[in-house]
Amino acid sequence: EVMNPETGYVLAFRDPESKRSCILVTVTGQVEIPLLQYQNGSIERPALQEEIQRLIPMTLDPSTGYIMAWIDPVTRRMALRVSVSGEVDIPLLKIADGAIEPGMLSPNLQALVPVYLTPDSGYVMAWVDPVTRRCAMRVTVTGQVEIP
Repeated sequence: EVMNPETGYVLAFRDPESKRSCILVTVTGQVEIPLLQYQNGSIERPALQEEIQRLIPMTLDPSTGYIMAWIDPVTRRMALRVSVSGEVDIPLLKIADGAIEPGMLSPNLQALVPVYLTPDSGYVMAWVDPVTRRCAMRVTVTGQVEIP
């Protein structure tokens, strides 16, 4: 959901009923995961409850053709994945090419679509705030994910 910048956030992934956020992007481009706020150190992925693990994308070996994915820890099915070229793939959602053009999407949904960049920029894809033009996340030409 695209947020009003006056809230301090520009993007939120929220439960539609409870409105609890699993991922927030601040107006400065910082990514926050409220369920994982930990003050004194770090927590390794295996120590997290299964329901929290589902909220965190996994980094993949680029030799697989993908650099990150949201993977169900039980079924191992991928809900969303990002290829080394920066393409976002939703394996369970198949839409014919050209069936949905960007102009057909609501402005809120258009703001969630990643921007594809020319490789000479050093990046192939980024999630860019439509108002501030700051990147929440970007993928380099080598497949590295950066959260500035």
